[in-house]
Amino acid sequence: HSTVVGMLSILVLYALWFPQIMLRPRQVVQPFGITILLCLLPLLCTYSFFWSYTPSRSIYFGIQFFTMVLCTTIIARTVRIEALLKGLTLGCFLVLGASVLSGNYQQDYFTKAYSLFGYFASKNQIGLFADISIFISLLLIFGPIPARDKIIYGLLPLVLGAVALYLCKSAASVLSLAVVIGATSAAYAITRFPRGLRPVLIIMGIFLIATMFAYLQAFSLDVQGATLERLGKDSTLTGRTYLWSEGLKAAMNHPWLGWGYSGFWAPGQPLAERYWAEFGIITKTGFHFHNIYIQTFVDVGIIGLIIAISLILTNVALSLQRVLRDSMTLESSFAFGFAIMFFIRALVEVDFLGQFSIGTLLVFIIIPLLTRQPDTQARP
Repeated sequence: HSTVVGMLSILVLYALWFPQIMLRPRQVVQPFGITILLCLLPLLCTYSFFWSYTPSRSIYFGIQFFTMVLCTTIIARTVRIEALLKGLTLGCFLVLGASVLSGNYQQDYFTKAYSLFGYFASKNQIGLFADISIFISLLLIFGPIPARDKIIYGLLPLVLGAVALYLCKSAASVLSLAVVIGATSAAYAITRFPRGLRPVLIIMGIFLIATMFAYLQAFSLDVQGATLERLGKDSTLTGRTYLWSEGLKAAMNHPWLGWGYSGFWAPGQPLAERYWAEFGIITKTGFHFHNIYIQTFVDVGIIGLIIAISLILTNVALSLQRVLRDSMTLESSFAFGFAIMFFIRALVEVDFLGQFSIGTLLVFIIIPLLTRQPDTQARP
């Protein structure tokens, strides 16, 4: 909500976390190699001003993206997991509460249904905050925390998150939350078995899922169509397939390094102006290709796309490895759940290619959280 509160909120973020570099440099920086790898994508975005369609936008937003990733790394290495989860549910509770109380509903361009937008320019952002609130609330309710904290940080955000999810009518958020809860429950069940047997069970699970999809394809069962119809969507995913095809065309105009970070969706850029007009986006803001891979390809080319894919897959692999090793602790459950959530949402949303967003925080926090030094004494 920095667009609502203003620059002050960003300065507070910097003031809270950047001093930690001087107060505990070894804890914040190590392992140094991981920090460098996490900064590859934001650095590429920043330096894309050399070839960007709009150099000033690229360097301005790129620096913000880079500093946000640095703050995220510091948070991952200095905050206890219990405090992190409580802070996230409290933040989501405030954001969703303000959004519900705002009474701001807008009509969907395709479905013509009215959905809760709150102070966002997208119902899917409300859905994302609702997903985060619900999932973390469940972790705290079933986690080893005092009963009073389960009510304050668990039950209340859970109820508000469910209400907001219903009001925003975000199909992507409903589906991603269902997948995350299902995957986390399956992971919990697998960790009940001996460690040596767990990888075998995961392979069997993947095989069964692949077999099920092959069966559906072989017998032409339109499960996807039925699911979309239930969620009020059509086969185009409310225009997303058209945007994807157009995004790929745009990306192929500058395949290696892209148009520059934030260089495509800029006022005055002919293609952007055309799509804004087609989709009725009067404000000419808050719009993208609804796919993290295509948007990254457009912004920073194949090189940036490879980095983004590597980040997403590393989050999944590293968190799964931690689950198999340590079972379902608060830390491993948090990392695994959000690695899966953004793996799914990457296909239909652009959650973590921007500065000062909750998606950027949750995607970039997983690797430093799981690789911080064992003797780290995180503050309560």
